[in-house]
Amino acid sequence: MAELELQNVLLQTVGRSHPLLVHFPVALLVVAAASELGGLWRRSSEVGAMARGLVWFALPATFAAAFAGWTMSERDPVSRAMASTLEWHRWTGVGVLALTLLCVLLRQKTSAFRCVLFCGAIGVAVTGHLGGTMSWGEGYLLEPIQSWRAANVRTEPAPENVVSLENAVGVPRVVGPAPGVLLGGPSSFDVSEETKPLLKDPEADSTPTKMEFVKDIQPILERYCVECHGPRKKKGGLRLEPIEAAFPVGDEAFWTMLPGDGASSLLVQRMLLPREDDEAMPPKGDAVPADEIQKFITWINEGAHGPGLEHIKRVATKTADDRRLDPLGVLEPSESEQVLIDAAVAALRDRGAVVQAVAQRHYGLEVNLSLLRPAASDEHLLLLRGLEPVLVRLDLSRTSVSDQGFSKLAGFPELRDLRLGGTQLGDAIAPVLQGSPKLERLNLYGTKCTNTILTYVANLEALERLHIWGSRITDDFAVEFASAHPEIRITGLSSVVREPIPEVVVKPEPVAEVQPDPVQPEAPKDDPELASEEVNFLTKIKPIFEARCVSCHGPKKKKGQLRLEPIAEAFPEDEEDWWTILPGDPAGSLLVERIKLSEDDDGVMPPRGELLTKEEISLIEQWIAQGAKHSN
Repeated sequence: MAELELQNVLLQTVGRSHPLLVHFPVALLVVAAASELGGLWRRSSEVGAMARGLVWFALPATFAAAFAGWTMSERDPVSRAMASTLEWHRWTGVGVLALTLLCVLLRQKTSAFRCVLFCGAIGVAVTGHLGGTMSWGEGYLLEPIQSWRAANVRTEPAPENVVSLENAVGVPRVVGPAPGVLLGGPSSFDVSEETKPLLKDPEADSTPTKMEFVKDIQPILERYCVECHGPRKKKGGLRLEPIEAAFPVGDEAFWTMLPGDGASSLLVQRMLLPREDDEAMPPKGDAVPADEIQKFITWINEGAHGPGLEHIKRVATKTADDRRLDPLGVLEPSESEQVLIDAAVAALRDRGAVVQAVAQRHYGLEVNLSLLRPAASDEHLLLLRGLEPVLVRLDLSRTSVSDQGFSKLAGFPELRDLRLGGTQLGDAIAPVLQGSPKLERLNLYGTKCTNTILTYVANLEALERLHIWGSRITDDFAVEFASAHPEIRITGLSSVVREPIPEVVVKPEPVAEVQPDPVQPEAPKDDPELASEEVNFLTKIKPIFEARCVSCHGPKKKKGQLRLEPIAEAFPEDEEDWWTILPGDPAGSLLVERIKLSEDDDGVMPPRGELLTKEEISLIEQWIAQGAKHSN
């Protein structure tokens, strides 16, 4: 296994040398074509002979660049949107290699040599353009011309009541200050004095100016958003051109901008995410500068007025606060709170606990006590005092904390993720749950919690995920609870729960001489809930994984920390909460969720190539429903 991983690392390194290798053969072929053209023009055999020497050097260089590029494409997959461009880029590169080889073979035949060489030079241009498209996006080549044309053709400004994106590509980029880093990193809790608040108090300015959509907001959308959320593309179901499409009537619950509440608007929060975050907007290119994000927030706080937006219902603008909100909505601590936070962080780290910001530009903190040996006890819990305004995640897995000690932790209103797997805690955790109204994820794996705890869980309006494997919560009670609360995904039921099959009553009819044997109805084979035949992993499931999944999740590559070959690595011990395959629960398995996404969704698996067929998905669901049994 180690040798295979080393081989994969070496090949990946070779593949990433493609940008270094590709320029040499390009230069050789272009110079060879130019010299041959010069020899033809001047009718000089000496100038033309230069090309025949250059192609000898170009052949191995072209082969090295093509090999590295092909290796890179196999181990660094691109998005589905660029999959077609990648295929054209790869095969045109192979075509250039073939033409270079022909040039070497035909160098004594002048006419044929020239024809092939000129075609090779054209192929170099086409291949380079496709590579540039993958790196810089469509239209990058003609962007300066379009920019100049847009700046000189339009002599009159567009009326304020008309929204036009005619010069979306041509708007010059305004370089503003980089978004302020609220937290320097996982171990830093100091905010730079130069960082300006993203949420300003309107009363702080003596002459506040009202934001105008066409003048202030539309250029920001054109520059950073319209490429993915405009007339041509509606990524994630969001369209920002025309702007009224962002506020569909009847779907107010799905608006990404909340008129009157800029800080809580999803679009603003995505702009505030760090660049390395997968959900940051825009996903590529420059981040939206802090001053332009502030314009966006101010415009939304003022009610998001603009052309075509007269119909939207606006909420009252919230009272402004001079303290900032991070992307999760955690408020910047006050000076007195920060003193207590710093003291608690220092004490926890001194005991060996992991304490860090959940991400850059976040005030929320995560504390992990699960790694301490000997295991953390009630004494460590006392050190959490002072983190009440900022504690977002708490991992107490496999610690030796007691009910009595844990019950004193009530009062952490920002807690979103609580992991208690492998502890001896029971229903005494109820006070902590009551004091954490924003809790979204709760892991009770292996605890002593009983059905009683679900009565408190029912009051958590923000809860999305509950893991109960190995606890004392009974399956029947959990199923009943799940039926009453469909918004909560419950994982970890010890057995597969199926709806009862209604009994079919057949009335006997008069029989003549021979009574035929009754024919029992067969369960449809493509229905994982009703099919009775056991799905064999080796013969049914493993071939699907090998054909569609192992290239990204196998011995050579472990994309997203998921490995499906060998299959046992998909079920790492003591990490049940992170399994993407939940035995007995296909609907709750992330793997099933991803393979059932539509082709245009960025999270679909596999990310390129043919999607799984309905029959293959049905087999995987049936296999998981039967317990995900495998040879390992």
